[in-house]
Amino acid sequence: MTAAFLAAALACPLFAEQAAPSRTIRIGIADARGKIQEIKKLDLEEYLLGVLPNEMDPDWPIEALKAQAVVARTFSYSHLGKHNAQGFDLTNDTRSQVYLRPKANAESVSGAVRSTRGEVLGFGGELLTVYYHSCCGGRTTDPQEVWKSGQPTPRPLRGVKDGFCSLSPHHNWTAYFADDDIMAALARSHSVAGPLEAVRIASRDKAGYAREFKILLESGEIKLPANQLRSLLGGTELKSARILQIKRRSKGIEFHGRGNGHGVGLCQWGARLLAQKGRSYESILRHYFPGATLSIVTE
Repeated sequence: MTAAFLAAALACPLFAEQAAPSRTIRIGIADARGKIQEIKKLDLEEYLLGVLPNEMDPDWPIEALKAQAVVARTFSYSHLGKHNAQGFDLTNDTRSQVYLRPKANAESVSGAVRSTRGEVLGFGGELLTVYYHSCCGGRTTDPQEVWKSGQPTPRPLRGVKDGFCSLSPHHNWTAYFADDDIMAALARSHSVAGPLEAVRIASRDKAGYAREFKILLESGEIKLPANQLRSLLGGTELKSARILQIKRRSKGIEFHGRGNGHGVGLCQWGARLLAQKGRSYESILRHYFPGATLSIVTE
């Protein structure tokens, strides 16, 4: 750790530089339809051994894996109790973090978790609610723009310029949707009457991500939040709300965009290149969460 990360943390009672305690976390194990089938109780550090290789390639540089371990741990702590009413803390799928019980741990994974044991990100004496995604396409964004929580965004989470994820296969992409497929997707949440005329970006956030789309129909128009349209069309195809251009084709709509995922917090492909360039995990975390403190959580 660096002095810059520890300075604020050492004066804060929530964080201390000492041996990290263990903490039990309850994981809701879901089936393919997302229905919770059982609840497992795990030591949080043990849980991370099943998260890390499913959220980042174990063959990536160790400093990127360490950064991922810290962010995944912080995410876990900040979401404890989220599903208390259902008797668990996190799910084992993309609604929380992907967890699979590891058959064997790669040394890179166990080393990344072990060497960062207990380390979390905080700001102003509070634990940060952090996120991560595959590729930002050049800039990360504010979580308020994605999830509309209504809460002020702490400075480390407001987004940064990022020129380090250009090697990702998702940095630039094109997605085509037939008119009939778009109409069918819209019909799941709206009363619509075609034909479809155009899809346009109604507004963008400060980072350049589409905030809202305007769907032009012969019968009128519909405005949809960007994350809702991604959900309707499929996030695997419409990879990101960082849309550069929308083109009308004869029987469909073509989106040209950058990045993969919601764009908030740690950009995993950016972390990979920074690590390859020799940056430490502390430096990587400072880049994506400027002003945050890196500390060891205590109970």
